[in-house]
Amino acid sequence: MRWVVWTCLALGGRRAVRKTAPQAAPASSDVDLLEEAQAGIAVDDGGGYNGGEGIVYPEDDIVEYDEQWTGSNEEDVDPLYVAEEEDSFLTEVIYDDEQNKAVDGDEQGTGEGDAGFVEEGGEGDDDAIVYGLGTAGDEPTPEEDLEFGGTTSEADAEVSNRDLQKEEKTTAKAEGEDDDDDNPEKIYEKGLYPKDEDFKRQVNCDFSRPEWQQYRHVYEVALNREDTSDDPDQLLHATRVLSSVLWARARNVTDILTCNVGIIAGYQRLSHALLVAGLGPKTALYRYRLLQLALIFIFTLRNANKIPPVAGEYWAASEQYIIPNIMAIRRHVEQQELQRRREREWFTGRTVSNTFRDPDMRIAIVSICAYPPTSDIALKDVTPLNRELYARKHGYALRLHTEPPLLGGNVHIQHAKLATVNHYIRSGDFDWVVWFDCDSLIMNLDHTLDSIIYRAAGKWTSNNFAGEWADTWDPNTITIVVNETEVTASAQQFGTARGFMRGKILHMTFENSLDPLEGELVNSEEGDVIHWSNGAVWHRTRAIEPCLSPQDCPELKGLDDSIDLLITEEGWGLSSANWMVRRSAWTINFLDECLNVAHVKIPLFGDQDAIIYLVMNDQTLRGLTDALADPAAIRDSDEELPDPLDSHVRVIPQRELNAYDHLNAYTMDVDGYQFGDLLITFPQCKDASCNTLFRLAAEYAHERDEFAYNPHDWAHVRLFGPRDLVAMWWKRHMEEERKQDREEEEDEKEKENIDEGEEEGDASENTQADVPGTSRVSVRNGASTEAGLDLADIDPEEDTGEGQEERDSTVEGEMQEDGEEVLEEVEDDSANEYFGDPDEEPQDDAEDDDAVQEEEL
Repeated sequence: MRWVVWTCLALGGRRAVRKTAPQAAPASSDVDLLEEAQAGIAVDDGGGYNGGEGIVYPEDDIVEYDEQWTGSNEEDVDPLYVAEEEDSFLTEVIYDDEQNKAVDGDEQGTGEGDAGFVEEGGEGDDDAIVYGLGTAGDEPTPEEDLEFGGTTSEADAEVSNRDLQKEEKTTAKAEGEDDDDDNPEKIYEKGLYPKDEDFKRQVNCDFSRPEWQQYRHVYEVALNREDTSDDPDQLLHATRVLSSVLWARARNVTDILTCNVGIIAGYQRLSHALLVAGLGPKTALYRYRLLQLALIFIFTLRNANKIPPVAGEYWAASEQYIIPNIMAIRRHVEQQELQRRREREWFTGRTVSNTFRDPDMRIAIVSICAYPPTSDIALKDVTPLNRELYARKHGYALRLHTEPPLLGGNVHIQHAKLATVNHYIRSGDFDWVVWFDCDSLIMNLDHTLDSIIYRAAGKWTSNNFAGEWADTWDPNTITIVVNETEVTASAQQFGTARGFMRGKILHMTFENSLDPLEGELVNSEEGDVIHWSNGAVWHRTRAIEPCLSPQDCPELKGLDDSIDLLITEEGWGLSSANWMVRRSAWTINFLDECLNVAHVKIPLFGDQDAIIYLVMNDQTLRGLTDALADPAAIRDSDEELPDPLDSHVRVIPQRELNAYDHLNAYTMDVDGYQFGDLLITFPQCKDASCNTLFRLAAEYAHERDEFAYNPHDWAHVRLFGPRDLVAMWWKRHMEEERKQDREEEEDEKEKENIDEGEEEGDASENTQADVPGTSRVSVRNGASTEAGLDLADIDPEEDTGEGQEERDSTVEGEMQEDGEEVLEEVEDDSANEYFGDPDEEPQDDAEDDDAVQEEEL
């Protein structure tokens, strides 16, 4: 068998390099490999979490503000948390090291066994709150079979009796041979085979295991079909088999590390194959999720977000394909979601105001702002005050930890947010728990969390006819009122009409009219219009006002209880910076399993990686495998495949919960803060160099009416934009940096040349005399001589690192000066024009942002 190695271009995904290399695999046809894969696909269960000492929260280190209610520390005994979810996929198998075997696991957070508890008291702190994470319970339910034309694909690769790779002895390295790990050509020339330890290390896969041998063969078939087959159905058939095998392999997240680049390549291969097969637009959401999954496993490589060159070439995988395509597809997905939201709000005819508040909803804001006493970052003072003012204004509970929780068991400090949110969800004191990173500051104190929740998860009846209308036949105003039982229209010219609505059609009976009339609601360029069956046309003149509370909004029928997690997406996918969860059994199970994945199964995962893995891995791979069973149905459909994201998750627009400062928004191609947004966040601002930004944001939030925007102050421009001004500054700043780097490089080379000349001269002089007591041994041209040591030649400041702190502290000032030079070229009114009227609603500027960035870059 021959195999192909190729490298992807950043966006095109085409093969740039094509090579052939010898393989140790037996000569088998593609058909044989596919049949074999269909006959036996392994599904492994991973190890689990066996509890531990839990997490201790010292109460003295929690800033609490609770206006409306007093929380209880007693364990929640709601039957909701005792009942076990039958369909939950969040199961675990606990691995007993002493017995060297797996023991029964349980569904986390269901109340079975000892899964999760909250109790008062703790070792070393009588007033502490101890949070346990569970013990063993019931055995997980087996996954249902996956069918391939009547053949069951679920099996165990451990019992496979076919040797997919020949075992051959490898030649030992010659003594003194150079290490060629970074040279792909050398690895192939050495004739290494899959069971060779060097080969396994360099291609990041343990081929001594039969399941990875099988996976590699199925992967090769899919790759070759993509490269050689003219029949899209054959390609999609091989893609479907790869999807099912990848699903089996990736379900055991711990096992992935034994072949992580191969797993990354599998996700990339599936995404690209859908594009090559002509299903790109209709599978955009699947491709987007697959690439996000590939990226979280790139992070596990701990290689500066890059795939090692040897493994990348062997597996035909590249971060230069994955990352740019995530960013490109994200904009498409975001615009589609915004359009769906606009259509939904138009159809319902009403939405909630930004100041909407449900007095019966118990909401807690949770953060950890734990900085060492010696830290001079302003956030440790700015954020607590900012949070407290906001929570007090709306009656929210504030749980802000100024010290990190005392962690026990296997919980890592960098993942404390998962455990902290889970702790407050389990308490039973709150309906929703909202996590905010400490570097996110509230900018609009009037904007409520309730409005975000109801806008994303509210249930509405259609009321798009309500409001005031004008009849083209008569200038008198028509008022339409919609209630649960009927629709009423009243005007001077016809009196009162009554009827009902079905979708976008209004059925009305008018006074002095024998037959009812039908009116169709149309959203045109002129606004909302009703076209009546008798030829009359009504134009909307004023829509009904947004809701301020559930009491004045009869169209609002509560919340959709199937939505449990509200989260945003940024440049590289889902973001765990700021998010909301609803108190539910699903949420507890989900957070338990996130901890399980991040702290036990794959400690290289961050909290964000664990969230992404759990809400889209099984769902995407299984959904794709099912969908590709009938490729013709996908082609014939006018609709694209729905988002495979877990149905309990709702992605909300980034600006609603995670708007970036405009410099990060520009460089990462995401949405920057706009007037009226709830908050602003500062990625990568982790030290005191950003203190000016933090204080300016807090000042604006607390004194918004008196705040004066200064378009000649770089901090103001970075916070408020506009983006084109930020782009101008950034371009000039980068040019100056490159120029400075070139000058420093030239100076360094010149200095090296001078030093080399002086050393040669000194060596020549010192060989003529022997200086006792100050001699050193030097080697030149293979001959050893004694050379005098002249202490005066040593630069006392060289390589000491002194002065670095002063240089770093001037960076912010230099950036501000550069920004002011750029800003002087721009008229003041352009910036003031951007800042806009405070009474105007914020407008989405995604399309303009794309155009500006494309032009600048």
